[in-house]
Amino acid sequence: MRSRWGGETIRITERALVNGKIEGLDFDTQIIPVDSLGRANGHDLDAIIGAITMEACEITVNPKDGSLGLEGLKRREITEY
Repeated sequence: MRSRWGGETIRITERALVNGKIEGLDFDTQIIPVDSLGRANGHDLDAIIGAITMEACEITVNPKDGSLGLEGLKRREITEY
């Protein structure tokens, strides 16, 4: 698979399924491993979550402050008795 990223073409040779966590809330997604994602807002980036994962997990972004709405992930939590 080929993809356009930052003006250059990259060749994607592997994908993986992972279970990730945001603020302690689990979600599953596919990833494409890369050597480095760089920095944003003074922080090293560990991962970028795409729109398909955000939609599936009902993750929203508050444009005023950039915070994440995690209500969809919170609904998925299983309470054990």
